[in-house]
Amino acid sequence: MKRSITLDPRVREQLRALTPLVRVRAGDALLELAAADDPDELAIGHPEYPDDPYIRQLRGLGFVMTVLFYDHRVVALTVHTDG
Repeated sequence: MKRSITLDPRVREQLRALTPLVRVRAGDALLELAAADDPDELAIGHPEYPDDPYIRQLRGLGFVMTVLFYDHRVVALTVHTDG
């Protein structure tokens, strides 16, 4: 199942603050999440919102991203460096 990807306007600024390599990794992770048959394999429950099944955390080499996903949409809410 393909999902559309939306970036919250703040995420665009946050992505610019990442190093180029980490920015590419974060973008690749979003694309992978949007194409995944089972997004739960890639995005874990968000520790700040344990009871919300739609808000998830996506971690990669150098970044942590908060995403909202439902049906056919993935919305990136925040992204920052890991560490």
